[in-house]
Amino acid sequence: MGRLGPAVERGACEYLACDLEDAAECVRVVGGFRPEVVVHFASRPDAAESISHARASAGANVGATINLMEAVAP
Repeated sequence: MGRLGPAVERGACEYLACDLEDAAECVRVVGGFRPEVVVHFASRPDAAESISHARASAGANVGATINLMEAVAP
């Protein structure tokens, strides 16, 4: 959780873990929770793979972002 830890500990924000590439899981985790703000730092972590498989990595990252946006949309 890195630098978000202290904010979560004092109740300033809530941390939710979710596989953003799974649209159904996104809805399950955040569907009933209507956040005012979403901070999304997720991406595929392997830089070498993202370069050697750029199209797949970009597609996964864009798809994950769309899944999250659709899950939190009113």
